[in-house]
Amino acid sequence: MNCIAGDPLPAAGTTVYRLVSVSLMPLYFKSGLLEPAELKPVVDEIYIFFKKNGILTSHTELVSSDHQRSVGYDYGLVLYSMLQTGSKGQHEVYRKTLDIVDETGAWSEYYEGEPPGGTRCRPWESAINLEALIKYAKQYQE
Repeated sequence: MNCIAGDPLPAAGTTVYRLVSVSLMPLYFKSGLLEPAELKPVVDEIYIFFKKNGILTSHTELVSSDHQRSVGYDYGLVLYSMLQTGSKGQHEVYRKTLDIVDETGAWSEYYEGEPPGGTRCRPWESAINLEALIKYAKQYQE
């Protein structure tokens, strides 16, 4: 009861989080929440960052010279989104996704630049990456 009788708590500060990979999920799940054209600028921004810095991540504002972490599913999620939006650079992202596969043929929880970090052989990351790679390859069979 002390908290009820006490002074009001200070107002919470405003913090804006920019979770780009979350914004790409509607395309991946085909939710219809956002149209591909609405997300194309976001996808293109990720690709431009990748071309400039060599790091493929949806967390572009968090990357610095001493912190180059990307999430393991970013590679496939970005490639899948590029395919859905018709963004350029798909082959480069396809190659990058293949280049980071480990000796077991799986992807890691996250990457520090290129080396894998966190838990290896992650099913979630591997599934998203594999699905995007297959979707990319299938466009050349049709």
